[in-house]
Amino acid sequence: MKRLSDFLFALVVTAVLTAAPAHAYLDSGTISLVLQMVTGIVASVLLFGKVQLARITGLFRRSTPSAPTADSRED
Repeated sequence: MKRLSDFLFALVVTAVLTAAPAHAYLDSGTISLVLQMVTGIVASVLLFGKVQLARITGLFRRSTPSAPTADSRED
């Protein structure tokens, strides 16, 4: 196992050190798209966490009997 991890580490280091520069151009549209994706991912994770937390806390809450409404009252 140690031998495999050493080999993978050496492979990653070699790949990183031998990479050529890309000389790529990032215009404002690309940056805007990336920011929108990051914002959407963060909002989705927060909403998912809020829903799951509400489900978990709902399991531990006591349910109180509901108050009778005007429709359910018999005169």
